[in-house]
Amino acid sequence: MFVEKLAKDPAYFIAWVTIVAFSVCVHETAHAWCAWSQGDDTAVRHGYGDMDPRKLMGWTSLLALALFGIAWGAVPVTPSRFRYRWSDALVAASGPGSNLLLACLFGGAHALAGRSLPHAWPVQLVLECGLGANCLLAVLNLLPVPPFDGWPVARFLLPPLRQVPAERLNLLSWVLITVLLVTPASRIVYGAAGTLAGLIAGVATAVTG
Repeated sequence: MFVEKLAKDPAYFIAWVTIVAFSVCVHETAHAWCAWSQGDDTAVRHGYGDMDPRKLMGWTSLLALALFGIAWGAVPVTPSRFRYRWSDALVAASGPGSNLLLACLFGGAHALAGRSLPHAWPVQLVLECGLGANCLLAVLNLLPVPPFDGWPVARFLLPPLRQVPAERLNLLSWVLITVLLVTPASRIVYGAAGTLAGLIAGVATAVTG
């Protein structure tokens, strides 16, 4: 399990857990404030806009992060309060969008640190974790399947998806999540995240060079 890295590579364990918790909180806070901008203050009013991991992630997610290296979060929204028909898709996209922005920032900082702080491995480690973790969060959450953020976006772009019955949608969600967890399909997600991280790192190196 991931928690074994605490003994084998404590620096990596601490860096990964800290970065993922921070990045998930940024992701969920982006949802909260984007929903507020679209007319729904539910999340902000209930204290989900202040980057508190206990509120945004919960203890179960924080424990899973320590044990397995994965985590999640959630904020409450009331879609009926949104101003526009595309607001739901925008709010959903704001989460992975924030992770893409963080990935670019970490990638740029990593490229700069590689030149100015070539021997400061703790800094390099944190920045590498920041780039990798945020690329993974972005790719995973952009999957066009429920309950990921890509589903509301896909539903907005492809109206026939709005007609899928709720009970069938719930079954589909569990099937797809199970497939991702217990089959080699997860390698596709990790591969895509790695490709994205490499692309961002390459662009950052070229720009900062």
